[in-house]
Amino acid sequence: MRPEEGSNVYDFVFESIGALLNARMDNEVRQSLARGEPRATVLGVYVTEELRPDGASNLVVTIDWAFNREYRQTAITYPSSGAS
Repeated sequence: MRPEEGSNVYDFVFESIGALLNARMDNEVRQSLARGEPRATVLGVYVTEELRPDGASNLVVTIDWAFNREYRQTAITYPSSGAS
């Protein structure tokens, strides 16, 4: 019942990994955090591809952020079948 809650990062699962995807993910993460937790400051968003033993890959989004001036880092992994 809250359509603005969360983010649309799953929309990027089948996108090619590169500078354009990094920019779009950065923008989406920053907007989502600004809406959901305005007290957090995003210091950086990094998107990398992690190859799995089965030949598929995961999209790893690492977010460096500060909340109440305390530095934290969070990594979120999304299965990205088909992404290259």
